[in-house]
Amino acid sequence: MKRILTGGKWYSQGAAYKLMILDRDAHECQVCGCAIGEVCNLHYAPVGQLDVAHIIPYEDGGLSTPDNQRCVCHPCNVRERYRTERQPVFDQV
Repeated sequence: MKRILTGGKWYSQGAAYKLMILDRDAHECQVCGCAIGEVCNLHYAPVGQLDVAHIIPYEDGGLSTPDNQRCVCHPCNVRERYRTERQPVFDQV
């Protein structure tokens, strides 16, 4: 089980946590809409696994909590993680 410090308290992430996020998101990628065994609609790659990923990246201050995590297919997650330009998460006020 992985333990992460978020907002001053520890949050445990294990298989049950990942399954909770996958169930909440109907086991579909929240970026492209595909599921395991299908082809990623954005990257045209076969989907062999679904990941739980941050919406606001951890390195940008995003917390590892259910409201900041979503189900994404592995191709979308890999490309999101290694993109060269960061898209702004919030509009400047």
